Amino acid sequence: MAVSTRSSIASLPAQVESGRDQLGFRSTTSGFVVPLLVSTFRFQSPIQNSVRILFLAHIFGVTLTFPEFLSFTLAIVVISLTVLGIPGGGPRMRTLPAYAATRVPVEGLVLLQTIQDLADYVYTLTNTTGQMAAAT
Repeated sequence: MAVSTRSSIASLPAQVESGRDQLGFRSTTSGFVVPLLVSTFRFQSPIQNSVRILFLAHIFGVTLTFPEFLSFTLAIVVISLTVLGIPGGGPRMRTLPAYAATRVPVEGLVLLQTIQDLADYVYTLTNTTGQMAAAT
């Protein structure tokens, strides 16, 4: 369901049903915890953006210090709480200020955004898998 819709919220009914029927979730877990996780828990965003910033830093020859990388990752975690559960997650460049603060040329981010729709299938699958794992 997650891959076919590219939407965490669209896969919520399937997550609630499979959590209740196949994983044996109590009604409070399937009725409250799973919807809460779907609306707030975006597991892929910190992973995706951390790998992306390391890739771009390597490509452009920028040396990131550990404090820069850590502050970037924490900023992405906060930003990920505001992502919509729709395909693409809303505005494409919401993470641009975090990337710009790391001295990595933002042109690389703009180029990587062109393949965002293809990668969105994997992102949604990662989110829904992480949400169900957290609920379990």
